[in-house]
Amino acid sequence: MRRSNFDPLEIGNEAAWLVVRNLHRAVLEVRPLPVGVDLKRVFVAAMLEWMDAGWKLAEFSSRTRTFFCTKGTQRLMVEISLTDQGPARGRARG
Repeated sequence: MRRSNFDPLEIGNEAAWLVVRNLHRAVLEVRPLPVGVDLKRVFVAAMLEWMDAGWKLAEFSSRTRTFFCTKGTQRLMVEISLTDQGPARGRARG
């Protein structure tokens, strides 16, 4: 079996957004990322930021550019998206 050389967190010339969703997939927070930003650095920095805010990191995947975090009974999904998710519809941090 051959493995692909595709790296979904490779620096590219595309626009990207850091998106926070609840378990119903409602968008709670959207942060536009500059074109050409190091997406690996953004991904790791976002995980550390949420952990520093008291959230527990659950599963994560650089292949899907997604991680999950929990705090009490709240569970959120944080992803780097290559499509504009529009404005946030709620509060992410509590």
